[in-house]
Amino acid sequence: MRILVFDTWLPQAHRKLYNSIIELLSKSNSLIVINKNNYYDYISNNITYKNIFLLDLDHGGLWYKRLAHFLNFLMARISIIGKKYDIALVTTYHTRHFEWQYRWMGKKPVLLMEHYNVDDVASPSMLCHYLNYANKVHHLVFAPFIGDYINSLGVNNNSIHFIHHPLFTINNPVADKGNSTFTNVLSPGLSNDDSIIESIIVYERKYGILDRNNIRLILRTNNNYDNVPPSIKFMKGFLTKDEYESLYNTSDFVLVIYPPSYRFRFSSVILNSMTKHKVLIGNNIDIVRYFSEKYPNNCLMFDSVENFFDVIVEKHPFSEEERNIFIEEHSNESIEREINNVLSSILC
Repeated sequence: MRILVFDTWLPQAHRKLYNSIIELLSKSNSLIVINKNNYYDYISNNITYKNIFLLDLDHGGLWYKRLAHFLNFLMARISIIGKKYDIALVTTYHTRHFEWQYRWMGKKPVLLMEHYNVDDVASPSMLCHYLNYANKVHHLVFAPFIGDYINSLGVNNNSIHFIHHPLFTINNPVADKGNSTFTNVLSPGLSNDDSIIESIIVYERKYGILDRNNIRLILRTNNNYDNVPPSIKFMKGFLTKDEYESLYNTSDFVLVIYPPSYRFRFSSVILNSMTKHKVLIGNNIDIVRYFSEKYPNNCLMFDSVENFFDVIVEKHPFSEEERNIFIEEHSNESIEREINNVLSSILC
């Protein structure tokens, strides 16, 4: 099968994911891949890279971004003129702009990899743009509940396809905490909800539950807070790989506290907690609910700040049995089989 991997954005946050996907696809398919500045670094005889110049889409004002989207798409589309392929996998797309872009993708089937786009359509105007093309393309999701939501919007269920999310590191031994005497709770997510952080600070300041139970909470945020209890620490900005690994190794639990706008996006923090043998604690949003139902011992959910403190003071042993199921479902062999089945079903 000949696959065009098309992207005019190439976000750094998804670089590992996209490299994993093309590695799996290239094992039994021929790929043409839009590339910029060695964004993709996996080498295979089955991959032809089209290295082009793309404008930065993460900075600039509204009109700059609109122009940049147009020019990037134009340059990417010109670069593949005359190239033959059976299906186009679009790894990143803009919810509004793809309304006109898909018309220029040619007559071959198009498969969109869904990310923040599904959260975008909470806006009525975005939903209107989305539905103008959603039933003319196919959709790849990393969790069934995301597909169910897309279907509820009016998208044909036969156009929605599910594969498990690849893992970037699997063979993580149980880490040694060293000499730490604290129960460490790590919240490394870049999308932490600052209103929840504020509520946790206020509650701990009033009741001192973390301090009394020898618990240290380490939160990632770019905001500043007043009168923070000593049991709560902050980390800001970029973390090196060694810093990131050290924080995980010395933690007992991993915490995700994402805002409601994060309903239908995946989180590497959730995946890492399982591979690194850490019990995950998360607020009541769809992605946390999904994992807590599948892995009830390794993913715990709270509904309020009071409930968070109730959960955090209890002992929660990690289930290696649940982890083994998780690792098997997210193995490269399983995902390679899933994505090839998806492509075959679209082309049959």
